[in-house]
Amino acid sequence: GSRGGQSGGEASERSTMLLQLAGRAAARTARVGLAQRAFSGSAPLATDSIVKVTLVDYLGRRHQISGVVGQTLTRASELNGLNDILADDGKGGGYNPVQIIHNERWVEDKWGEGCTSYSPHVIVPNEWFDKLPEPLWDEKAALDRIETFDRGPLTAHSRIASCIVLTKELDGIEVHVPDAFPADIP
Repeated sequence: GSRGGQSGGEASERSTMLLQLAGRAAARTARVGLAQRAFSGSAPLATDSIVKVTLVDYLGRRHQISGVVGQTLTRASELNGLNDILADDGKGGGYNPVQIIHNERWVEDKWGEGCTSYSPHVIVPNEWFDKLPEPLWDEKAALDRIETFDRGPLTAHSRIASCIVLTKELDGIEVHVPDAFPADIP
């Protein structure tokens, strides 16, 4: 009875161990397969975070850019090399506390950011305006400064680009950028 120099008991133990290992591997494979099938329908893709934006400058030129969910419109513009079209001379800075609501479970508190400048003024068309949240007090103050200092066409659909946080719902948004006021005039 021994095979390959092993006694019957050793061979039996080895067979039992191999069967147990095979069983565990099969169970693990089945669990991974189930998890993959369950997850495959809801797996986020990188493209799920991309938000396409069209900036229309004061000459009517259309600039197509891509941003990422959670970025401000100004930051997306900067990262696409359009600092001259949608500049923020306040750099989105300041000392105002700001909350960025990414989703219902993730609210991010930020300090040293927020709306401190009215220079990234944009006009949002009707079809997109209602998809934006109400402006907070700092954005309202910046919009008031546009009117106070006569720095451009303030409309009912005026917003500050550094206060517009991109969401997937804004994918395809088009905003109009009015002519910037001269920086050398006080």
